Amino acid sequence: MKRRSTDLAPLLEPGDILIDGGNSNYRDTLRRAALLKAMEVHFVDVGVSGGVWGLTEGYSLMIGGDPQAVARLRPIFETLAPAPDKGWGHVGITGAGHFTKMIHNGIEYGLMQAYAEGFELLKAREEFALDLHQVAEIWRYGSVVRSWLLDLTANALAEDQALSDIQGWVADSGEGRWTVYEAIELDVPAPIITLALQQRFVSRQTESFAAKLLAALRNQCWDEFANRHHYLIGSHEDPQTYQDLAERLAQLDAEKGTEGNRLFYLAIPPSLYPIVVEQLGRAGLNHSAGWTRIIVEKPFGHDLASAQALNACLHNVFSEEQVYRIDHYLGKETVQNILTFRLANAIFEPLWNRNYVDHVQITVAEEVLVGRRAGYYDQSGVLRDMFQNHLLQLLTLTAMEPPPAWNARFLRDEKVKVLHALRPIHPEDLVLGRYAGYLDEEGVAPDSRTPTYAALRLYVDNWRWQGVPFYLRSGKGLPTKLSEITLQFKRVPHLLFASSETLAPNRLSICLQPDESIHLHFETKVPGAGMRTTPVDMAFHYGEDFGESALPEAYERLLLDALQGDAALFARADEIERAWELVDPLTTDPRTPSEYAPGSWGPTEADALIQQQHCGWYLGCQHDG
Repeated sequence: MKRRSTDLAPLLEPGDILIDGGNSNYRDTLRRAALLKAMEVHFVDVGVSGGVWGLTEGYSLMIGGDPQAVARLRPIFETLAPAPDKGWGHVGITGAGHFTKMIHNGIEYGLMQAYAEGFELLKAREEFALDLHQVAEIWRYGSVVRSWLLDLTANALAEDQALSDIQGWVADSGEGRWTVYEAIELDVPAPIITLALQQRFVSRQTESFAAKLLAALRNQCWDEFANRHHYLIGSHEDPQTYQDLAERLAQLDAEKGTEGNRLFYLAIPPSLYPIVVEQLGRAGLNHSAGWTRIIVEKPFGHDLASAQALNACLHNVFSEEQVYRIDHYLGKETVQNILTFRLANAIFEPLWNRNYVDHVQITVAEEVLVGRRAGYYDQSGVLRDMFQNHLLQLLTLTAMEPPPAWNARFLRDEKVKVLHALRPIHPEDLVLGRYAGYLDEEGVAPDSRTPTYAALRLYVDNWRWQGVPFYLRSGKGLPTKLSEITLQFKRVPHLLFASSETLAPNRLSICLQPDESIHLHFETKVPGAGMRTTPVDMAFHYGEDFGESALPEAYERLLLDALQGDAALFARADEIERAWELVDPLTTDPRTPSEYAPGSWGPTEADALIQQQHCGWYLGCQHDG
């Protein structure tokens, strides 16, 4: 649908209606609708269900969109539905149709799994010698479990009750995964749908070596693993909760020999941080016979004052050495590899300075719109959400000096030095944008000035980087999701080859996600007579050299580091506060953000910002942008 809507866009006129009746992700629907809205074209999303039943009975239609547009299409929907007044309905605003269909398909996954397990049980009781086709036929009439899915079951069993010609491999077109993702984001338990999706994946590997090994390990390891899980219910504000927790931990120390080691993880709303920290201190849980540490999730404050207050709250109970402020970006292997690439290869570090580097670009792009996070996002915006943490972290790792040794103190010292060397940011160094349709998002204030895009020019005033601009950009509703760092080197001082009017500058691109890779772009001679040149790309891809599943989950690495007491990849208090000192003034910029179309690379003012460097934004991992 994405390509088709793009192809159709030039053919559409104001007032036209584009209908998407496919199994599209509702988030994509919102983005496409916003793009078409800027053209005054209506977008109606229709979730369609019915399968082969639909050919004879009519289709179930779940419709989202503008009421006036849906009303114009009513004759079409009445024709396709089982009856003019049944089986179809306008369920809500744009996106609601595909969202409803997505949940519908998640339920369908669960029903299909239930049928499969039920008939497996019927077949397993061999002494009854049940005729499974007969049972399915009985259930099809008058039973509470009758459905079109049961019709399909009966038809399959009529041909062969053993299903001997059918491979037990079940595909997944995406809707089940989308439903599970939504359940995770909304914090809504969906165990049946989740397990049904898992069974589909399991069906694809029953003969694999991994499945056999897993079966061999499960019986040996699961009991021991499961017995180490414990649950304690209580209220955040109730002191008794923490007394009960202290008693339970003491009991586990005695039973399991954990020697008093504690790692508290505050994966809770930030408003609860002070309450929980204070109660942990009052209960004496801030120290023990072993080590005690506490992980604090971001956002770490919403401005400098709140970050300082939170640091003071933590330091009243825990020492700085006990506090681990987690940012999953630092746990990514590709982010950590920035330093390895620089400092483990003698050919690159000598070039990593103002003598050879013209400028640096850091892009963290998101394809999704704010969606259901609009209420939260409108209080945050892209500067607080992305720049204060992720982008400044990438900048410090790119610009920092080599530490004297690899340990938490030295590494974080060098990062903080970069932040202190950043030149004060002037208004002409900042571009703010907002995608078209943002003010229509549910939960956004009508007079909101919250930016969903920002481009920033920074200077690191030290010997290494004096005069070299760092261009940072990030936003919602951009063409794709990616994160990358590109160093553009200075052009050659003299054009030696007359047949080449210009030579593209060398560029080094470190691609953090989704295509984890490193690209070096340089000129080479075109084969044949003369000295004509062309740019080429030398690339390293993690997946090709280490395997597609080689990169561990970021949180997996960070949690292990916290358990081992390695704070190198966690933010320190002074680093957090200095980042807020830099970003705070930008959040009060009085300008109204410039509008840009969803699916574009942001407002035109961002292009003008970097064109002052006589270049444009560059994506070394995609060769566009």
